[in-house]
Amino acid sequence: MDHLRPSVGDWREMDTNRKNMRDTEIDESADRQRDERACERERVEERAEMEEDWMCYIGIELTAERKERKTGLRLLGQ
Repeated sequence: MDHLRPSVGDWREMDTNRKNMRDTEIDESADRQRDERACERERVEERAEMEEDWMCYIGIELTAERKERKTGLRLLGQ
């Protein structure tokens, strides 16, 4: 039955393989998390740009309305 038992070298190889697999899983998990954070950062930046564009648009509209009101008031005052 001794011939069925793994040798010390076999045990070491299995242990090394197991460690390598665990290290690979950890690396892949870290890569996945880094990618997810990068995607989230991009979404946040895009949203901020959209909000900034919207605020500029609203600002332009409000400025135009104010000018129209002032012009209208001047015409009424004359």
